[in-house]
Amino acid sequence: MQNNHWISLKQIFCILLVSIFLCACTATFNWREIRSDEQGYSALFPAKSNVEQKKLPFNDRLIEISLETSSADEALFAIGSLKLDEKENASADLITLMQKNAQRSIQQETEPILLKASFKLAGENNTKIDGDGFQLSGVSLDGKFRIYWVYWLKRSDSNQMTRVYQLTAMKAFKQKPSGQEISSITEQFNTFLGGFKPY
Repeated sequence: MQNNHWISLKQIFCILLVSIFLCACTATFNWREIRSDEQGYSALFPAKSNVEQKKLPFNDRLIEISLETSSADEALFAIGSLKLDEKENASADLITLMQKNAQRSIQQETEPILLKASFKLAGENNTKIDGDGFQLSGVSLDGKFRIYWVYWLKRSDSNQMTRVYQLTAMKAFKQKPSGQEISSITEQFNTFLGGFKPY
């Protein structure tokens, strides 16, 4: 069962990689606010975004996941959103599995540290919710050097329904990037993360 989950989540990762070539890239970042009332967030994307609906097998069920992607300067930005009934599927188990699979996507000399992050709620300046993520860099599954940031957070309601979000920012390089290149893309990745506000 665990292996099937890994295959499915790896397929979603590959979809993200393919999206780099399918989405229109621009020479510069033109940040604009996108509101998704259906998925419950506002976000900053560097160019026009595209939305796809996918099915994710988990615990012998198919869970619908919405994937909104945008790309600029050969960097990909994506927000995945799905809803779980905690009485049927524990969101903590799914996030743990996603974290393990993310680690496998980039070759690392040492095990990456799970980083903490806070995200402001939309319309509430002083209210934040916490999330966890990785900031990975190295050779990815397709043999290219990538800087790959991925974060997870969730929002639960009184009916034991939980919305899980995955934020992904990724860029490929022909060779290991210079310090200036890393600094530049880090600024853009931070803009993306800072612009995400769940409802």
